[in-house]
Amino acid sequence: MLRQRIVAPSYAIAEAWLDNTAELDDESKTAVVGRIWLAPSWNQSHRVKLTTQRKTESIVLHTLHGSRFFRHELPIEGEVMVLTKSPPQQIASVVTAMVKPRLPEMIAAASENFPESREQLEGYRWILWLLDVAAGLIPNVKAVDNSLVDPPRILSELNTRGAIWYAASGGDADGAFPDQPHGFMLRADQAPVLIDVLRERLKQPVLKRLGGHVSTAPVTTPSTATAEASQQPATEKAAQREAADDPSRRSWFRSALGSITAMWSADDDDTNDDGEVIEATPAHPLALLLHRELLALSMPRHDIDIEPGGKRAVDYSKRKSRIVLNADHPAVQAVSGDDPPAPALASLIAAIIGEINRAHKNITAVDEQQALLKLLDGG
Repeated sequence: MLRQRIVAPSYAIAEAWLDNTAELDDESKTAVVGRIWLAPSWNQSHRVKLTTQRKTESIVLHTLHGSRFFRHELPIEGEVMVLTKSPPQQIASVVTAMVKPRLPEMIAAASENFPESREQLEGYRWILWLLDVAAGLIPNVKAVDNSLVDPPRILSELNTRGAIWYAASGGDADGAFPDQPHGFMLRADQAPVLIDVLRERLKQPVLKRLGGHVSTAPVTTPSTATAEASQQPATEKAAQREAADDPSRRSWFRSALGSITAMWSADDDDTNDDGEVIEATPAHPLALLLHRELLALSMPRHDIDIEPGGKRAVDYSKRKSRIVLNADHPAVQAVSGDDPPAPALASLIAAIIGEINRAHKNITAVDEQQALLKLLDGG
């Protein structure tokens, strides 16, 4: 009966049925029944409808594995019923423990049934591997020095150095450069999906582009040590020249820079239609939140900066593909906390969509209406 009632949506690319019983430490039993599925994109909000004797709620499943810098949400959706006497705080962890072993088989099924979703499934695999879930084969990724980069090496780099560097053309001599030796440097043309995953999933601005934009936005970090590890390098020319000329760094720095210069022409994926360099994703927590929400609404990718001053809440530059939010405006301040209220966030997103619509002829009123309807429907 439940199998017929709980069905996956038409957009699902893989699904699995759960019917498990777990015995907890206090000898109480928890029964979990329901269906889970993969959405067509790894880069969106994934939630599970969870029903217990007490209530029904929409939750995000988390795992405790992986790096402290990497968001621990599992990219899975579903509808699950739980019968238990366990405390509410234990229920989600029990469901997560039952869901994780099913994910590799779901990825494999989606790969067979939806070969056109190859890049999306690669993103799913990277996320799961970085959350310590063996999710099948991922493409070989090579660093600038041609060494192989696998998930354990990425996690080690994050945990020991607090940064992942990648190289692409279009950098700026006044931009970001490593202030200490790094374990490896990714190549943008060798790891586009991995870089997208890191850009969207890292909780702090620890994905850094060689010669790219240095964000000055404040970042909330769990400790002083983490803050020092994830802090962006100085942007002043003198400080960068001093770092580049430091004898202790000179050999690896110039070697890496020389290798990168020889590998790329002026064309790469970090420019917009006007040929201008697109800066790295902003580090401000609100900017990252809005960035993910706009992508989930199928809006084009843009840089989002939050700056003080100005009269309007939102300004948009088509030429720079840049959204600027006025940090002093009440509409922006209303969503700047750790848990922004949904109505205020929806209003700000609607204002952003309107600005983009007015600037881009290829985004019609129908596109805007569809995005707004999706927003009002909860994404």
